[in-house]
Amino acid sequence: MYATSDVAQQQLASGDLPALTTPLPDLNQYTCILVGGPVWSGHVATPVRQFLRQLQNYTGTVAPFYTSAGTPGDYEADFASLMPQVSVATGLGLTASDLPNAQAQVTAWWEKMAH
Repeated sequence: MYATSDVAQQQLASGDLPALTTPLPDLNQYTCILVGGPVWSGHVATPVRQFLRQLQNYTGTVAPFYTSAGTPGDYEADFASLMPQVSVATGLGLTASDLPNAQAQVTAWWEKMAH
């Protein structure tokens, strides 16, 4: 965990994010994209940041969902700052303590998103 955090901090400082291995399809056919990932030191993980960079021409809504070890920090604000050209919906953050009720939380979040 600490080694990954160190690498992520270096990537954030340099702006040199990890390459993604699969090219994205045209996502403009969708009105909403759900983007999930872990919270790394209160921020969007560097692989997810790289994915969001590739969405710069997307015109729909993006909704984050994320997991954290207990405190998400400013994850949603960080996420929204990476996508200024799109509408960013309220996200869903879960921790290990949320797992017993995760299905109900995901369902409630999705129903709120769909309306």
